[in-house]
Amino acid sequence: MNLSLGEFQAVAAKALRGGGYSWGMAAEGARACRSLAAMGIDPSPHLLRLLDVVDELGIDALRPRDTLSGERGRTCPISAGAAISDSPPPTPFSLIGVVEPVLLLPALRSIATTDTGLAMQWEGGAVVIGDSGVDRVEVPAEADIEIQPAPAPARSYLRSTRIDIAAAILEQLNRYAHRTYAPSTEASRAAGAGAGLTDND
Repeated sequence: MNLSLGEFQAVAAKALRGGGYSWGMAAEGARACRSLAAMGIDPSPHLLRLLDVVDELGIDALRPRDTLSGERGRTCPISAGAAISDSPPPTPFSLIGVVEPVLLLPALRSIATTDTGLAMQWEGGAVVIGDSGVDRVEVPAEADIEIQPAPAPARSYLRSTRIDIAAAILEQLNRYAHRTYAPSTEASRAAGAGAGLTDND
């Protein structure tokens, strides 16, 4: 399915809210997803896997406490990303068991500068992001990570305005989004279906 970034952001926000996030944090996460999509990175499979983990464990198990990491050694990238954006910690800093750490990249980009990027490192790999680009995006599904200063990527990313999402993934995201809808009642069905029980013509 081909969606505009605005359409995708709306789906992501509702899916996050349906998955247990507050509306404010859902909006933060949706903006992060839109930012990745604008960089040409499809965040939808990462978002879906995060929602599945949150659905299994509950958001409280992954939400950062006194540190940026969750209480059970697994960390929500959206909650941690919001904390990083609001109050950037001194580098280097570490996060434990980040679920879908690619979703952290927009938060890191927000605190990077034109000249200085940030490297997100894990065992066996790293990705560097700066104000104008990202050097690679092969990020594991879950990892302990360390954030270090690094030279900013030399290339700029292409700014996409639309995103292609696999139909099966979009269906699953919409299932999470559907949880935000109020269940229908006899009164709402009567009021919302045609003339209902009254006819004013």
